[in-house]
Amino acid sequence: MGEMRDFACCFSDADGGSSGGASGSTVRADTFLEAAGISDVVALSYGGRNARVAREYALRVSSNRMPPGRKTVDALEAELLAGQSLQGELTSRECSAAIEQRWGAAQGARRFPLFSTVRAVFDGKIPPESVLRYRAAATELAREAELGAAAKEEKRGEKKREQQAREPALEL
Repeated sequence: MGEMRDFACCFSDADGGSSGGASGSTVRADTFLEAAGISDVVALSYGGRNARVAREYALRVSSNRMPPGRKTVDALEAELLAGQSLQGELTSRECSAAIEQRWGAAQGARRFPLFSTVRAVFDGKIPPESVLRYRAAATELAREAELGAAAKEEKRGEKKREQQAREPALEL
């Protein structure tokens, strides 16, 4: 509930999210703690199509009966939902894209550890049981994102140095 509230506050701020949901937010944070907010999350977590597909995904991936990843989720949606659409995976993808666009992968994983862990499970980067230790998983995801960004920056620097070395020096 806390991450959902923080996400809503951050992305509804009048100042574009720089206050982190503190001032200027059009979202009332206490709404998430009211009976309807909590009961909706509990009901959706234990039943419904998202829970059904997520449970089957975790069982099959954990028992090596199917590979992890997006295609697997699509296949389960087709198999289990008889034409209904799975909303949880799409919502996860869209929220993650917004988070990464605003804060980057590393800072996004630190700010929204559960969202980031769930997305990484859907993407097949980590096993489903990682959700049980989502803070540790998100910390590792953030570290990997930082290392990946540093490696990309180093490659860009190497390419630039190689290009400069190939270009003949201009004599004055």
